[in-house]
Amino acid sequence: MKNKILCTLALFCSILTFNTAEAMDSAKQITKPVTHVADAANMPEDTIIYIQGNLTQSLGDEMYIFTDDSGNITVEIDDGLMKGQTFVPNMAVIITASVDKEGNVTSLDAEEIEFVGDNSMTMSSNNTN
Repeated sequence: MKNKILCTLALFCSILTFNTAEAMDSAKQITKPVTHVADAANMPEDTIIYIQGNLTQSLGDEMYIFTDDSGNITVEIDDGLMKGQTFVPNMAVIITASVDKEGNVTSLDAEEIEFVGDNSMTMSSNNTN
C-alpha cells in the first residue's frame, strides 16, 4: 500500500512538472520583444530583433527605408521574402532581422517579414530557412 501511494505521488509530481515546463516553453514562443529603430544602433552586430512599423520607401536592389515612431533605418529584404509582391509606400510590417554594422552605419538584414493591417490580406511572407 505504501509503494502504491509513493508511485502515485511520483506520477502526479512528474505530470505537474511536465505541464509547468510545457506552459513556460509556450510562453517563450509567443513573446517577442519589439525593438525600436533608435535602439538598433546600440545593439551588437548580428543581434536578432523584432521591429514593427512601416516600409516607407524603396531604394531599389532589395533595400528599403523602415520607419517607426523613433526614426528610420535601412533594411535589406530579399526578393524571396517579398514573394513577388509590389512595394507600396507605408506598408505596415513586422520584421525579424539581424543588426548589420559597417563603421558607424547600422542597418538591418530581414530574415522574415509579416505584412499587417490593410495589406495583410493580399501580402504575406515568411522565410522558412
